[in-house]
Amino acid sequence: GRPAGSWGDAGVLSFGGSKLLTAGRGGALLTNGAGVAQRAKVYTNRGNDAFAMSNLQAAALLPQLDSLAQHTATRAEAAAAVFEATAGEPSLGRPTPAESPGLPAYYKLAWRLRPERLRSTREEVVGALQAERAPIDTGFRGFTKRSARRCRVVGDLVNSAAAGEETLLLHHPALLGPPRAATQLAAALAKVLRHFGAGARGKT
Repeated sequence: GRPAGSWGDAGVLSFGGSKLLTAGRGGALLTNGAGVAQRAKVYTNRGNDAFAMSNLQAAALLPQLDSLAQHTATRAEAAAAVFEATAGEPSLGRPTPAESPGLPAYYKLAWRLRPERLRSTREEVVGALQAERAPIDTGFRGFTKRSARRCRVVGDLVNSAAAGEETLLLHHPALLGPPRAATQLAAALAKVLRHFGAGARGKT
């Protein structure tokens, strides 16, 4: 029931250009520890790869805090409507929501395609959805396709690889539209998945 970043010794937030709160780039370190805060301040004054947020970035970011709670509630309501409308689609699955008394932020709204229920590739499904003006894309590639510079991989990461090949992602601004937008999105998903479904109109 507490916001992310508000427990533990420190929390880290990203304010990149695509995030729920954005300053274009950069982020924030949250802490109640005076020692941690002091070490962070010293580090950001060293230069090199540590750059503190500018006053201009902060001026763009701070007003967004006033609407954060309302936007979170609006996104959650729209996501619930879309998930409910697409719950019966056999070729589409979604992660089980975590048990939590708080609202999820829905930075990315995700589904998992079930390849065995489709007679097409994910790219063709995404292309058809975008032709229906659904703001859906393939999303993240998965850690298995990232270079050793970006992350250290231990093991085969089978689930990460499958998610990277089968995930559909809806970017969060689409969840802040009018209520009819969620209905239109669900209709587009149903139309496209019926067309590409393994048993659609007797096609194989």
